Amino acid sequence: MLWLSGLALAGTVYINGVRVDLLPVVTLQGATVRMDQNGDIWIDAPNYKVQVVGGAPSPTSAQASATSAVSTPDASGRVWYLVSEDEGSVDGVVDVFVNDQYVRRLQSGQSQVLVDLSAYVHRGSNKVQFVVRTAPTGRLGAYVGAGDNTGEALRIDAPPVTWRSAGAQTVQDYTFTVP
Repeated sequence: MLWLSGLALAGTVYINGVRVDLLPVVTLQGATVRMDQNGDIWIDAPNYKVQVVGGAPSPTSAQASATSAVSTPDASGRVWYLVSEDEGSVDGVVDVFVNDQYVRRLQSGQSQVLVDLSAYVHRGSNKVQFVVRTAPTGRLGAYVGAGDNTGEALRIDAPPVTWRSAGAQTVQDYTFTVP
């Protein structure tokens, strides 16, 4: 069993060739780990599927799942997503938590992020928290909502959470209910 946590201090981390530096915690069984001369960590995990979601590959746009689809419906049959939006912001660093669990980091200048939140969202009241580590210049934002990803693009009607950077280092909490 292998636990990956706090990897920001290491070199670049790859699972099955996909860069996954900022995944919060991942447990992989039956994996082979090697480190190259640059300090990069290469993990070969044949029983796991790793995909880049939400556009071009970036250090923070990968998710790992054990041989299952990326989008998993919740108990009501809907799939919940976090989608980032960057309108030319600079220097922004924001950590996103759902129900007190770290989901990922959003950063200025990265490709649009699309994250399946099915593992974090449950029936009843849910909390999303945006923790601004470094306030961006310009607008950095995100949406959380149930969506349909069956076509060529994700569609989220009336997302219950719409967050925009306030230009200061703050913690912003939002709640929504899943029937």
